[in-house]
Amino acid sequence: MSTRGSAPDSGMPPDRNHQEQQVEIGALRMQADAMTVAAEVQGGLVRFGREAELLSRERVASKQTVAAAREPLTRAAIAAAPLTRCSDPAVVTTTGHLLNGLSMVEDTVRLEVALDAFGRAVNAATAPRRSWWARRRLHTQPEVGVSRV
Repeated sequence: MSTRGSAPDSGMPPDRNHQEQQVEIGALRMQADAMTVAAEVQGGLVRFGREAELLSRERVASKQTVAAAREPLTRAAIAAAPLTRCSDPAVVTTTGHLLNGLSMVEDTVRLEVALDAFGRAVNAATAPRRSWWARRRLHTQPEVGVSRV
């Protein structure tokens, strides 16, 4: 018979030394598992910290960009405000849309659309008007490809 423990069929309980070793092995396994979990959590926190730092930098850069753009856009709004009293309704409407777009600098798509429409309306309103003779010739000329009967 073995001194470390008895055979399963002998009916004798295993000795105390063997039980203590099993308990110690179990405790070491639990400690190793706990250390593994702690290392994984710590690694996750490090990754999370790096990502949070990157997001923070991006937020600061975004705020700086908006702040840098806000001043010229404010000057543009001040310059465009008198156009809300223009005699051309298209200029008045697109100026209102532009001023609304300037107030929301972050919405670049809306601002681009407003700027484009404003530019077209102002160009149309400030285009030189044709002389009376030029307008008359335009209306009296027959359309190309259409015969008048």
